[in-house]
Amino acid sequence: MQLATALSVLIICYGYSAIYLNRNKTISLMLAGIGSILTLGFGLWLIELHKLDADFWTPLLIAACGLLWCVLGFFLRIGLLHFCGYAFWALLYAGFFGHVRPDASLLELELLWLPLCVLMIWMSWLMYHKVSGVSGVYLGAGAALWLMPEVDALWLRAGFPEWTSLILILKIAVGLALLFLFRKKWITWVAS
Repeated sequence: MQLATALSVLIICYGYSAIYLNRNKTISLMLAGIGSILTLGFGLWLIELHKLDADFWTPLLIAACGLLWCVLGFFLRIGLLHFCGYAFWALLYAGFFGHVRPDASLLELELLWLPLCVLMIWMSWLMYHKVSGVSGVYLGAGAALWLMPEVDALWLRAGFPEWTSLILILKIAVGLALLFLFRKKWITWVAS
């Protein structure tokens, strides 16, 4: 009964968000946001209510929410929802490799995250040429993944020296310089 109630509320929120997308963008975004918060809330509530193993079901909930938000954000052209889906998948990726390699070096973390950064930026360029309205999401996800090795080292793992934060500041400066140098390219991707 709880599952049917939760699913019906979510279907109503996301369904009316799709209906109001062209009529009233503000109401559509509010309904998508409410549906997203309720998706996560209902999932956590059901895990707690049924006393399920949180170590198994919480990552599964994160994966399901990320997939749902990526798909809905892509088809409804809601950039923030689409980006949050990728952020949840990045959280899942970080948690998985945090368990597999808890003692990873900074070089290993760079090798874990930077190929995904390049992939997302390449997808941004590709989506600009194939599908309108989503390339900004991929560029934003790629920019966030550019900083994830240091964020992973500082906040998700223990034992990294404090000079890792200086590398993060340096990468932010390099990223801003690259955005400035290539502004004529990426602004057209994002604006489409």
